[in-house]
Amino acid sequence: MRTNKWAVLALALSVVAIGAWAQAKPTVGVLAVDSPLYSSAVVSESRVAARLVAGDPLLIVGSQDKKIAVDGVPTLWYQVKTADGVAGWMPGSRLSFSPTAFKRSAFNSEEQYSAYFLMAARPGDKVVAARSYEKVAKGDVGYYVSYHDGGLPLAIVWERNLAATPAEEYLPSDFPEVLRQFVYYVKFPVVELAGESGVASFGKLAKDLPNRYPLRLRDRRRLPLVHAPGSQLRLFRRLRRRLRLL
Repeated sequence: MRTNKWAVLALALSVVAIGAWAQAKPTVGVLAVDSPLYSSAVVSESRVAARLVAGDPLLIVGSQDKKIAVDGVPTLWYQVKTADGVAGWMPGSRLSFSPTAFKRSAFNSEEQYSAYFLMAARPGDKVVAARSYEKVAKGDVGYYVSYHDGGLPLAIVWERNLAATPAEEYLPSDFPEVLRQFVYYVKFPVVELAGESGVASFGKLAKDLPNRYPLRLRDRRRLPLVHAPGSQLRLFRRLRRRLRLL
């Protein structure tokens, strides 16, 4: 059920990204305390739309234009959406914001962090490896590509030639072929957003990365396994195509 929820969230955000504000950096707040989500900008038990807990991320979609005292503090009310798609209002006094991006340590569970990442990440957003995973080393810099519902859900282009052979079905149809050897799939806790305002162009990365990090001859002669679930038939076809390029 949880992975289905993330798939729906990722699909909804990808549809939003098609519009004119595709490159606008999303604003995501994180609940500092347990709190109800209200159906309108009023603290009232009759207006409770959902009950949330500290660490839950909320996508900010709007706000009121003047502050109102809530919990004894003058604050703005924010119009928000939860990871489950529930819309409502939350007083800003109960939210935390980051000028860049939240780290994994800001959340109480991997589920909360996963929801935050999908809310905040745009294709081309810079990420940093918070821990090592197989070929990926802690501190490596990369760029978020896409999400899919699976054991290694995040496709990342790394600023290091990993001589990888990623499963192509999880990459966008227009993804540059020369970047595939830089793609490695990881789980959410492996990466953290750098929080930059702009995003990288995969077209520019396709021109830059192969020149900066050429594939070494010894790596070309290796035939690594496809780095994502796939049938043996698909694996054989990819290895055969790779042999023809050598």
